[in-house]
Amino acid sequence: MNDLDRLRQRHFTLKMELLKIVKQIDTCDKEDIALYQDVAEQYAKHLRAIGDQCKGIFGVSVCNCTFHPEACT
Repeated sequence: MNDLDRLRQRHFTLKMELLKIVKQIDTCDKEDIALYQDVAEQYAKHLRAIGDQCKGIFGVSVCNCTFHPEACT
């Protein structure tokens, strides 16, 4: 597996984890909401950093969406 594939796999895995954290925000006790929001924010920062790495090193986006391809270039 090359470096780009590793970065994209990490991005995908962390994005799935972020989605699980966000689901917790909807179902957790009110006093835990800030905790999950803080954790989600850290995941988002890390995902952004991975995306920037892919763009900077390889010139490609980690996004695989087909909804707005112009935003993924």
